[in-house]
Amino acid sequence: MKPKILMILGYPRSGSTVLGELINKEEGFIHVGELERLWYLRNNPVSILPQVTCSCKEKLFDCDFWSPHIAVLEKKILEISKRENLKLNNNILLEIRNQFIRHKKWEAKESKIYSEINSTLYFNLSKKEKKVIVDSSKELWYAEYLDHTGLFDITYIHLVRDLRGVVLSRQRKMKRNEDGKDKMRLNYKYLIFDSLRWNFVNWRIKKFLQNRKYLQIRYEEFLNDPENFLQLIGDRMDIKVNPSEILNEKKEFLIEENHVIHGNKFRFTRGKVKLLEDKRWKKELDFKNQYLLKFLNFFHFN
Repeated sequence: MKPKILMILGYPRSGSTVLGELINKEEGFIHVGELERLWYLRNNPVSILPQVTCSCKEKLFDCDFWSPHIAVLEKKILEISKRENLKLNNNILLEIRNQFIRHKKWEAKESKIYSEINSTLYFNLSKKEKKVIVDSSKELWYAEYLDHTGLFDITYIHLVRDLRGVVLSRQRKMKRNEDGKDKMRLNYKYLIFDSLRWNFVNWRIKKFLQNRKYLQIRYEEFLNDPENFLQLIGDRMDIKVNPSEILNEKKEFLIEENHVIHGNKFRFTRGKVKLLEDKRWKKELDFKNQYLLKFLNFFHFN
């Protein structure tokens, strides 16, 4: 049986962690975060264990949820190292990820080693959890790689957030205007960069998803009607969902614990979470910047 994956694709700051955590509340799904970043850090360049931190604030190999899966992964890495006469570690696996997987050199020996290790984790997660794996990696190159392996049954969500909301979120640390009106003073170099890249990324995702199983979701529409979108996702995955049991009349849901790899700081949130329409850009961007970003929005959502 191929592991079932629900892969969230989109631009950074598109709300994938929030969406993933809400889906995680449904019985048939497990949200694990951004698995493409499993080898992203190299705090210890000679370790054969991933050095990333779980949202429970433990290293994966110390986390109650992840440690059994990491133990299986460690066994597979040692087995391959012995078989291929290699000394694999997280530093080498990160280099393979960056030099081979990201650049679509999938037939290289290094890529096949990476795939053997990577698929071990997905298969073990699927076997033990017996749920659809919700992977919020967002990155198209990673989706293309997983799709190419043919090892997984993947359904995609193309999550699109309003460009104005994305730019505001990406520049929230910028200084405010000195006029005291609480408007953002934007860095226009990064604004242009984000605008062009946002359009390009969403266009490429849309092109990739042709003839594949997917849903397109506007982040703002999802916040307004989360019950409907949970039902759409359940129907697409052929899994019974009960939105009314996890969301109250105020569109609140409870996060007691989770075990998410990477994602934004929302993954550390505990307690009640209220889903609200994202209107901050209307208040914090002046009319000139709102109009500019609307003009720069070339991607059309269907």
